[in-house]
Amino acid sequence: MEWQPDEQAWHSYINFELRYKEVEKARNIYEKFVFVHPEVKNWIKYSRFEDKHGYIAHARKVFERAVEFFGEEYMDEQLFVAFAKFEEKQKESERVRVIYKYALDKIPKQQAQELFKNYTIFEKKFGDIGELKM
Repeated sequence: MEWQPDEQAWHSYINFELRYKEVEKARNIYEKFVFVHPEVKNWIKYSRFEDKHGYIAHARKVFERAVEFFGEEYMDEQLFVAFAKFEEKQKESERVRVIYKYALDKIPKQQAQELFKNYTIFEKKFGDIGELKM
């Protein structure tokens, strides 16, 4: 994969390794893939891959690395929504709250409609009604 093909070739290669139960090799491919094609959706796919294979700590680390990788210059609400939903699935409600609040503080309100909607739903399910004031 040194010639850095398009995304579909990478996914085909990952699926090929997974057909032969080579999860570690697939992980190594994902590691390279997210740097060759550095888009939020690819980091989310990588984290979901880890989650799907039962590597919760790895999945969390992928999300944390993605937040660090994109930094404050390029904050994408989809990354934070996916990260928060992952943590919600792990029943880590305090982590979810911290993720939403961090993202809502950093992302301009007009670019964070989906984020706020998801945060509101989360707080209605698990939170304190006083937390919803923005």
